[in-house]
Amino acid sequence: MIRIDVLERAILGPWLQLTLRWPGELPAPAPGQCLRSADGTPIWPMRPPQAGRLSVLASSCQAGATLDLSGIEGNALPAPEGETLLLAEGLGLAPLIHLCELARGSGRRLLALYEAADTLPFRPRPSRFMVEGAPHGVIAAIPLLEDWGIPSRLASHTDLPGCHEGGLDALLERLPAPSGAMILAMGSPAFIARLAAIAPRLIPLDIEA
Repeated sequence: MIRIDVLERAILGPWLQLTLRWPGELPAPAPGQCLRSADGTPIWPMRPPQAGRLSVLASSCQAGATLDLSGIEGNALPAPEGETLLLAEGLGLAPLIHLCELARGSGRRLLALYEAADTLPFRPRPSRFMVEGAPHGVIAAIPLLEDWGIPSRLASHTDLPGCHEGGLDALLERLPAPSGAMILAMGSPAFIARLAAIAPRLIPLDIEA
C-alpha cells in the first residue's frame, strides 16, 4: 500500500477530480492504466505527472488529506499512430485526455468523440475545426482539446446545445468510414459493444466506475 498526499480536490460534473503529490521514484501511469484505492475504487489519471503532481478522476473515493493506493493496474493503450479516432464515454474522458496530451504536437491526426450521459463535466466550446460529415449544428467541443489543436465533437442523449442528439454510435455512422485509422474506445462494455458493431477493428478499454 502506498500513501499519497492529496493536494487539491474539485467536483468535475458527477466525478471527483484530485491532484495528487506523485513522488519521482514512482512509475508514471500510462494511458489506459488506473490506480486502485484502498477501498477498491479505480482512479483514472488524466495527464502525465508534472512537477511531482498527478491529476486523476474518480467516481468517488475515500480521500482525505492522504489517499492509500494499492498500485497501478491494467495494460497501457497503444500510442496513437498516424490517423487516430478516440471514442469515450463517462470516465473514459480521463484516458482520452491523457492520450491527447501525449500525442499533441506530434503531427498525428487525431479526432476525439465523447458521449455524455446527463451532464458534461466541462463547459463545451464551439469548435474552430471542421469535422467532415458532422451533422449541421454539431459544433460543441472539449475546450482543453481545442486549446491543444485537436478536433473533437460531443454526443448526448439529453439534447445538450451543440451536441449530437444520441449515442456516439449514431454519430459515428454519419462520419466517413475511418479506413486505415487506429480506433481506441474507452468506456463500459455496453458502450464498446455498440461501437464495435460499427468499427470492429477498435481497440477497447473497459472503464470501471
